[in-house]
Amino acid sequence: MSAVLASARLSARQVLVRGRIGETITGRSFDGVGVELRAVQDGVTVPLPVSLAMKPGGWYAAHLAPGRVWPVFPAAPGVTLEAEISVPGRAPVVVSQAVDPADLALVAEPRQAGETAVEVERIAGAPFRFDLSLSPLPVALSGTVIRDHDPDDPFPGVSVSAPGGLPVVTDAAGQFFIAELPVLETMLLSLDGGSGITEIPFRPDYARRVNSVTLSLGGA
Repeated sequence: MSAVLASARLSARQVLVRGRIGETITGRSFDGVGVELRAVQDGVTVPLPVSLAMKPGGWYAAHLAPGRVWPVFPAAPGVTLEAEISVPGRAPVVVSQAVDPADLALVAEPRQAGETAVEVERIAGAPFRFDLSLSPLPVALSGTVIRDHDPDDPFPGVSVSAPGGLPVVTDAAGQFFIAELPVLETMLLSLDGGSGITEIPFRPDYARRVNSVTLSLGGA
């Protein structure tokens, strides 16, 4: 398959893809997002230049500007439409969907400009939907274990662990540090002071790279 260029040019701005890019658990959106589009047919990759418009809440629209030359796609085989989405501080992610070549064909759509009937060329199946949800980046936990809710009585030698992680032991000041918590909305921290395991629920704040917590454990 070889892509060729149609002689007709789009006469109006059109949204080619749209969707939402955000974070799971927190629902936060990202700054500095980039979206690159391409179509792959029979092993040939055709870039689809677009201009990106970001909206509040992580919603976006990728527009094909007027005057862009649009490629012609043969009726077979099928086309894979790919969106490479980049978020600062993370590796790019490619999301894709199978598209009928007919949905990428230029069609004439009647419009009314005042009292004049006109035709506007547009891409038949657009806009296409591409959403992406990324997990939050792991956060660390800095904590102190005290006896019986007494801040002046630190509890050394307590084993503290998060789900799936190796335990850490509190120092003489009752302090501990977990470099990377599992990415969960809530979790149970396990504390073992020598007289059995106590589980304490904890909800990470993913807006803070290092969370801080004070935990109380009954005295031995």
